[in-house]
Amino acid sequence: MLRVRFRWIIGVLAVLLLMPIGAAPVQAQVANGTSSGFVSSSSSSPWISLINRVTRVPSPTSCVLHADDVHKSSRHNEMAGKVRGSCPIRIPHMSHYAQLEEMGWSGWRHIGYRDVKERSNVMVLIARAHDRCRHNPGGIRVKGYGHIVDTDGEIYYADHIVVSPAKTNPCRLP
Repeated sequence: MLRVRFRWIIGVLAVLLLMPIGAAPVQAQVANGTSSGFVSSSSSSPWISLINRVTRVPSPTSCVLHADDVHKSSRHNEMAGKVRGSCPIRIPHMSHYAQLEEMGWSGWRHIGYRDVKERSNVMVLIARAHDRCRHNPGGIRVKGYGHIVDTDGEIYYADHIVVSPAKTNPCRLP
């Protein structure tokens, strides 16, 4: 019993010591197919801007990350979802991932094959996650997160995890 309490206290202290001074803990929440994250807690769009974590300023090139709806894939008996990063001009580096999730009795759980994309000298980059077709009354969605190195040489991260609206039967199974 003492070991459990000691480990718990050490864990809490580690989190508090690693948190920047003056920062409040942020918990991601999902509502109506969108998520909130590091900066914006009231975003209603799956499009998000990329920000610098330290200074909290948006990227100079106004790059965005977007999660598209889960849909039936062109592959036989598969569904897919994609996360697209796009910039108005070429940037030195972009990286992000896409992951399918389904609602289970314990909450959202990862399913299928995650896709991680990383490219240099790019304007648009698409990551595609996929899995076999299935019907889930709780819903199936795609989520993603990523970062860029912008033209100023700084690293900018997505201000929160992008999440598509949930679909119960993306492959239109009977």
